Amino acid sequence: MRFLAETERVVPEGREAIDALLALASEREHRSLTEHETYELLAAAGLAVPAWVFHPIDVDVDALDGVLPHAGPFVAKMVVAGQTHKTELGGIALNVTADNAGDIIERFRAQAAGKVELLGVLFVDQVAHARELGGEMLIGLYQDPFFGPCVALGFGGTGTEYYKSIMRPHEAQVFIPADIDLDSVRHILSRLPVVEMLEGRVRGASQQLSFDALLTAVRLFQTLARWYAPENPEAACVIEELEVNPAIAHEGRVIALDGVCIVGEADAGSVRRHKPLGKIAHLLAPKSIAIAGVSAKNRMSPAGIILKKCLKQGIASEQIVLIHPKEREIEGIACVPNMEAMLAARNGEPVDCLVVGVPAKVAGSLIAESFERYAAHSLQVISAGFGETEAGRSMQQELSTRLQALDATPERRPVVNGPNTLGNTYRGFDTLFTPRYKSSGTGAGRTNAALICQSGAFMITRISDLADRVAPAIAVSVGNQMDLSVTDFYEHLLEEEGISTYGLYIEGLCAGDGIRLMRLVHEARERGKFTVIYRAGRTEAGMEAARGHTAAMAGDYDMFAHLMYRSCAMVADTFERFDDLMMLATFCDQLPELMQVPEGRIGVAALSNAGFEKCAMADHLMERDSLAFELAPFTPETVERLRAIYAEYGIGAILDIGEVLDLSPMMSDAGYEQVIRTVLDDTHVHFGVFSIVPETGMLNTCEPGDRHREDLMRDGSILDRLARIRREVHKPFVVSIESGSLYDRFAHELLAAGIPAFRSADTAARAVATCLDAIRPDVLAGR
Repeated sequence: MRFLAETERVVPEGREAIDALLALASEREHRSLTEHETYELLAAAGLAVPAWVFHPIDVDVDALDGVLPHAGPFVAKMVVAGQTHKTELGGIALNVTADNAGDIIERFRAQAAGKVELLGVLFVDQVAHARELGGEMLIGLYQDPFFGPCVALGFGGTGTEYYKSIMRPHEAQVFIPADIDLDSVRHILSRLPVVEMLEGRVRGASQQLSFDALLTAVRLFQTLARWYAPENPEAACVIEELEVNPAIAHEGRVIALDGVCIVGEADAGSVRRHKPLGKIAHLLAPKSIAIAGVSAKNRMSPAGIILKKCLKQGIASEQIVLIHPKEREIEGIACVPNMEAMLAARNGEPVDCLVVGVPAKVAGSLIAESFERYAAHSLQVISAGFGETEAGRSMQQELSTRLQALDATPERRPVVNGPNTLGNTYRGFDTLFTPRYKSSGTGAGRTNAALICQSGAFMITRISDLADRVAPAIAVSVGNQMDLSVTDFYEHLLEEEGISTYGLYIEGLCAGDGIRLMRLVHEARERGKFTVIYRAGRTEAGMEAARGHTAAMAGDYDMFAHLMYRSCAMVADTFERFDDLMMLATFCDQLPELMQVPEGRIGVAALSNAGFEKCAMADHLMERDSLAFELAPFTPETVERLRAIYAEYGIGAILDIGEVLDLSPMMSDAGYEQVIRTVLDDTHVHFGVFSIVPETGMLNTCEPGDRHREDLMRDGSILDRLARIRREVHKPFVVSIESGSLYDRFAHELLAAGIPAFRSADTAARAVATCLDAIRPDVLAGR
């Protein structure tokens, strides 16, 4: 996937004519063009439109004589003020002729009376076209507040919304940011059902249009979307929406049969603000700190807990200032009554970080004063009650406006995390206001990960739930995103040494952050780093919950998930999947090397000693028709070696060599090792998914007991053999162990050996499928 630069913005064909039409729309209350004016715009831009004649409603019907270009047939359409669906008014008539055109005008006049303002009737050539599914397309452009200018392509006609409701996400219709080079996503577009039908690649369908001709039309919309966008200072207006539905294929080209154009107002908020992100370093690892909200009476207040942690973590007491209107000293630290006194005590030098833990009604004025005096390089606002409540929204907006006014002077512009944030941890420095003894996190596990979460509770529960698997070196709780967003922290931390996996929890995006996040995810993959994303707010109820939690604007979940997936993020649909993907990406150090697989797809070898797992693994690995990986086709040499092993262990007579190998409960520790080494030695195999149902007497999977002689920890056990394979074979693999808590030690020891350990085969297979789709951006882009 390639992103276009601003320098690649193209001036549209017919710009002067388009500008004049958009200026006309901008003067109207409804800020829209009529359908025939939209035809004029599309024609000026280079898209084919049918011949048409507009008859104003205040002109006598007799004036039609000699105006219509031929006898018919025509499609007659109501033209009304504003955007109203003509079909709902009965405002479309087919097979109209010159003889009955006047009657149609009178009928429309009667139907519109008292309902809408009828401006006239549009007579359009009735172009013959295929009426079956795929014969009518939707092509459009939209200005999305998060992803910027976007283009859309999909099934059109009156059934557009129905097709979206019954088809899998982004098969009926796809949205692509216009800042993406369409040539780099040709393969994605070519696999859309509407394109396959247009090209005659579906049984029973004949070719109506070439893909290149369709792409030319979509690229025209892309040009318009990028030029008439809020970000372009040269644009006379902003095209908020330009939709053709339906567009049809006729004589080898795309023709617009219907069109809607709405002009938007330029929104300065949609243009990316220039924040001094380098000051995030002051926030995450401060050497000096001021805290407002420490109580002399309540030692376990949030601000009080942060103070105790700062003292234990080595910040010198003379570099800590407490802001308190009454107290003179708390915990041996001097207090000052206000911001002015704090700066005076530091000879005018701002602190690295100001922690605000007082109630919102007091916090607002304190934060505003810190902006005015530049009292801190960064602020951590743990106070709630701002944007997530009706009463606090105006206060948060006022603070945001004050901060934005400082953008022009970055040297005196702080960065702000929150409000409603739980705090952060950065390589051992902890400003979380939750006590450490409350966490299940052990500090054991892989540390090459960072968590950036809009919910602090999500962040600390991930740290607990990932205990002994992943111990993130960095964890940031973002909160309301009044200033710093999840995307801001992600961009800043992308340069962080030793971090290869980023886990993002997002409840809502800030303006422009969608396309920015796509670019950053793609950049991370180019660097061999992975991004796992959980997005809340996928339903109306979820979006409402997100708004109430951190004042998030959630947006369209399906669009977000699809675009992140196409950028090669690992999109998790459950908390459990999020944890699984974090473990998988942090443990498998060889994953970046899979980007270099020279030809074809990544080959996956899968095996189990249980038939039900074999089926589940095949189902869940291949449930999404991936372009990135496949079940590895074993070489003839590998098949012969496997047959010999099967014969040696007595299962060759009852089991064949399949795409997913079944080892049966009869396979021993040594046999498991031989099979795994054999498949990993195959040149077609790049990744292994090895599952074990441990309840067989043939494997050493238990700790020693009175009633058996097994020993999980003995030399030659399945654990010992897997650990040796992990050390000696340079190919990534995961292991799944079913059968409950009796095998917790087995899983724990696998993790200690550096092997990702899952507790069920289906979750392992699903996690691997999601992960491998994020490995090969070149394949996903169709290169």
